[in-house]
Amino acid sequence: MSALNHNPLYHKSSQAVSLNSQILRRLEFNAQSYHKNTLTEGLLDIFESDILDIQKQCSSGGWDGYNAEPISLETAKQLIMFYREKISPLNVLNPEISPSSDGFLGLEWISDYQDRILIVPEIETIVYASIVRANKNHGEIGIKDELPETIVRMLKKYFSPKFN
Repeated sequence: MSALNHNPLYHKSSQAVSLNSQILRRLEFNAQSYHKNTLTEGLLDIFESDILDIQKQCSSGGWDGYNAEPISLETAKQLIMFYREKISPLNVLNPEISPSSDGFLGLEWISDYQDRILIVPEIETIVYASIVRANKNHGEIGIKDELPETIVRMLKKYFSPKFN
């Protein structure tokens, strides 16, 4: 029995497919699986490292080539804490880390359908905005407040590993 028979992508109908094609299917499958992983502890450590790397890259004024405010280490630590406390328990896909010219770091989810949710924890507030299908939502809450239920619902519905 060949090793291909143990491959979860192997199907009897694909026996005529070349070994190279099957390897490419496996690589594509692995890449898609990695992309859809949620932030487990190991991935969370990598995510936090990415936040700190972006903070270092944006730690000087004008990092954007214009007049951007520097992003402080405190801002990066605040985002990490915010993520661990409020986003990680939701079990959603990895967001992009978005530095902003006003010196803050945000979390941005963008779906294949161009649905977007942006959450920016600032010093005393959390600013959020979303465009999901035809629904637009935005606002500001206190840094210690819970995320609005509409944002939580949209994150879980459109950005969970099950949906994509």
